[in-house]
Amino acid sequence: MNPSSIPAGVVNAETAISNAFQAWEAASKGKVDFIQGTPTTLKAAKYDGQNIVAWGNVRYGQAIAVAYTWYDPETGHVVEVDTILSSKLAWRFTSVSNPDAVCGDFCCYDVQNILTHEIGHWVGLDDLYDAADKDLTMYGYGAKGELKKDTLASGDVLGIDAIY
Repeated sequence: MNPSSIPAGVVNAETAISNAFQAWEAASKGKVDFIQGTPTTLKAAKYDGQNIVAWGNVRYGQAIAVAYTWYDPETGHVVEVDTILSSKLAWRFTSVSNPDAVCGDFCCYDVQNILTHEIGHWVGLDDLYDAADKDLTMYGYGAKGELKKDTLASGDVLGIDAIY
């Protein structure tokens, strides 16, 4: 993670990031284990042997965040993933102690909500765009104030089960 890239208004970003990774670790039932590395100063996606989470410029128009993934061409295995959250957008972290809470700050994107979706790409899942999938973490659209992707839905868990 690049701590210097965290927007000034985001309190406890490290907790939000950790929670996003932990959601997928728990769903994998021990088959996926993320290990936090040392902080980095990188803010751009680049195939350089480091997996990063940072705020910076995303290369895809109006994207909220992007997980850039590199694969070994011979095995098809993921060799690196860099996740960049758009530094052009407003961000917050809403710590949800009430599991029935449904909304955060409506002027901002929630770090944990968006990052939990992006970490789904780290484990091999694609975006979903069918209306029937709108409540899944891997649904390809996010909204300001949205918190429902903080936790995984049954379809997300079925997806990681199918891969691992």
